[in-house]
Amino acid sequence: MIPELPSGTYVLGAQRHADLMRAMQSTAPADGSAHPVAGWLIAFGGCVSIGELFEAVGVPMEDGPMLGACKLQLHRPLGIETEYAVSGRIGSIEEKTGRKLGRFGIMTLEISCTEPGGEPAAACTAQIILPRKEST
Repeated sequence: MIPELPSGTYVLGAQRHADLMRAMQSTAPADGSAHPVAGWLIAFGGCVSIGELFEAVGVPMEDGPMLGACKLQLHRPLGIETEYAVSGRIGSIEEKTGRKLGRFGIMTLEISCTEPGGEPAAACTAQIILPRKEST
């Protein structure tokens, strides 16, 4: 397991923001900032790839890991062309057993996005369900 994720940077960009607005059938904020949901794209775009993350915790993509819950906290409006520093860590993986899913883990992922001046911009805490397929 890798508790600390590789850090990186992420710029949302005008095209991705426009694509997000179309996908959500929404409009951008009137002040020119990014839609608040863009905080999720910035958080996940600037860290390790989803495939690499699941590989690191031993769950192949084809096993069907899924987002269980997500809390996004914005500290300020997000810029569309701002380059954010992104860092993250695996807070925990709690093993569970359920009647329908069988064995699974609940991974808590904590990601922070920081503005170029060092001020916090957004934080994302996601709980990801990790199915544990039985070996045959």
